Amino acid sequence: MNTLLWIAQWAIAISLLVSFLAMPSLIRRGVARNNATAVLMSCFGLACSIGLVVPWWTGRAMPVTPVAASLVVLSSLADGLTNRMPTGDAFYLVLLVVMSVAAALGRFRSFGRWHTSFGDWFFVVGGTLLLVVCLLGAPAGPTKNRWIQAGGGLAGILGGALGMLES
Repeated sequence: MNTLLWIAQWAIAISLLVSFLAMPSLIRRGVARNNATAVLMSCFGLACSIGLVVPWWTGRAMPVTPVAASLVVLSSLADGLTNRMPTGDAFYLVLLVVMSVAAALGRFRSFGRWHTSFGDWFFVVGGTLLLVVCLLGAPAGPTKNRWIQAGGGLAGILGGALGMLES
């Protein structure tokens, strides 16, 4: 399991790093709609990519890793809900969200005693599937129903994760 989490963390970090490195070119070509927001999000992605790998690798400030993975989920979801995008970009966001949810849950699990049941995993998987469907509807643009669906997905993931915590 640890190997799969490392693979997910490195894949997410590399993807965010490539996005950061590509941003100046996108701004020069005029592809970015708002240059200031693009630069800010690019720097945020760089910070998350560092937070995904370095703390867990060094063994210092280890809680930063699952928090960074959670922030990647939230920022990817916000991107998917507020922008119209081609199907390929929506699939990329889905992959990023699924890997980030797995990395966050896997690494948060290291900080406490967890127990799992079918019901808890049902909520986590169901919530993740709601997010997937929500992000795959990206060409439709932002709608109230998609925001509600995303909120339900996040609530399912959070509820399942909290249910896994041992009291």
